[in-house]
Amino acid sequence: SDNAAKILGCRPEQLTTDLSESQFFVHPEDSRQIWNEFQKAASNRATNFSFEFRGNDDRFWQTHFLIVYDSQGNPLKSIGVTQNITERKRYEENLQTANYRFRIAEEAAKGFNYDWNLETGKVIRSESIQHVIGYTREEMRDSWDAWTDLIHPEDLLIASEKEAVELLEKSEEETFSGEYRVKHKDGHYIWLMERGLIIRDRNNKIKRVIGQTMDVTERKEQEERLRLSEERYRALAEASAQVVWSMDAEGRGDSHLHWFARLVGKSTAEVKEVGYLEFIHPEDREFLQATWRQVWQKPQPYEVEFR
Repeated sequence: SDNAAKILGCRPEQLTTDLSESQFFVHPEDSRQIWNEFQKAASNRATNFSFEFRGNDDRFWQTHFLIVYDSQGNPLKSIGVTQNITERKRYEENLQTANYRFRIAEEAAKGFNYDWNLETGKVIRSESIQHVIGYTREEMRDSWDAWTDLIHPEDLLIASEKEAVELLEKSEEETFSGEYRVKHKDGHYIWLMERGLIIRDRNNKIKRVIGQTMDVTERKEQEERLRLSEERYRALAEASAQVVWSMDAEGRGDSHLHWFARLVGKSTAEVKEVGYLEFIHPEDREFLQATWRQVWQKPQPYEVEFR
């Protein structure tokens, strides 16, 4: 029809009645497949079928066919409706690309996202949860307590879903965050950091909570190693007759001040008020300051004796 030619962007005389000769507006890669699908439907005596295809101008189309047969079951004719679905296909492609990029970002960050619908009580978690705790999304129940059952007993501060909702309702903040341990499918505990956004309706009633949970085990282990190292260092310094300290070229600084105060028999407040140099012999101060300035300008190990 003239309207079909207008939609397809061609002249009416270019339209063919032979489906197998429709290459003028069907993408070459889809043309043969369309004809094969039509023949397959007819041989199976299907009364209707549909398919999607690309046009030569990069537009997308969808056709619905109704096949009419004679009394012997031979196809007499087909009636079809074709519509432009380019906008929908573009949206689907963009959505698919966005979802792919989102999954890549989740996996790179060692995290997953969740959506907690307080009206239904269901929690939808992204597929990346498997990369974090070992359980697939299908293995996890879509409930609040399915997650809290995995939290370390020492870190579980909220006893029930009802209590969690009450705390959220009392909060005046729109976001929240926290760190806690969760039991991995393999049996060991990992550290997670959770950030959430509270979504309310016009009446300030909470409707949903969406958030992201990330694996921070490596950072927490580094922090623990650093803490233990500092404790050992502090214990060694406390037990030593020496003083471990740091200061600038002018003798200012309060690192390990209490040790120096104990060494010179003064209070920490007295040492902090007047500075280290006041406790150095007057004849050694200028020499010591010059040494400090030299090292300050050109950092290197040094050794100096003074009174």
